[in-house]
Amino acid sequence: MIKTKKMVVLGGPTFREVSQLIKDINSQGQDCFEVIGLLDDDQTLHGRSICGVTVLGPLGLALDFSEDIVFALAINNYKRRIQRIEIINKLGLPHNRFPALIHPTGVMDDSTQVGYGSQVFQFCTAAHGVKIGKFCMLSPFSLFALDAWVDNGVLTGARVTVLGEVRLGECSFLGSGSIITEKVIIGQGALVGAGSLVQKDVKPGHFTMGYPASKQIRNIPITKDILK
Repeated sequence: MIKTKKMVVLGGPTFREVSQLIKDINSQGQDCFEVIGLLDDDQTLHGRSICGVTVLGPLGLALDFSEDIVFALAINNYKRRIQRIEIINKLGLPHNRFPALIHPTGVMDDSTQVGYGSQVFQFCTAAHGVKIGKFCMLSPFSLFALDAWVDNGVLTGARVTVLGEVRLGECSFLGSGSIITEKVIIGQGALVGAGSLVQKDVKPGHFTMGYPASKQIRNIPITKDILK
């Protein structure tokens, strides 16, 4: 029997990305999600319809919904990669009210772990032993090899390749087409430019790019254990 869960999405404009993900999941006829509203702090969006769903009001309204309502985080801009987790912390909603959303075309090894609130888009592959934390967003055609560790709040562009035993720190971002070689550690809040080949560890809060990436520039201050 198909179970339909009512869902509220946090984030208005970027709901366009998540909308198709939800539709494709629903098309499989297993767990289905009925999006009943969007929340966004931009007052100019309140009352407007995005992909057929109305923006009901600010993010704080999430606290007014009954416990049977689930949520999805659709704030996926890399420039807000730390702020999006700060929003989750501020709202204080239980993380189990944010189901993981995995596209039907994703290839997930039986051992792969995917945390609450994470979104895995079209044609992503995760090999044996991959761990994906909470509130990550993995864009289409990305590959995560043996025993890679994707920490909380990581965002990626499309066609990212993460090789074996890599660790991606909390709220880090990998630009489209980037390649992270074996056992490299990408620090918390770090940013890797599109098309980069990263063969060395990247310090927390630093930006790097190039093929291969060489220089690292301090990008943003970060705090330890971003997700509470």
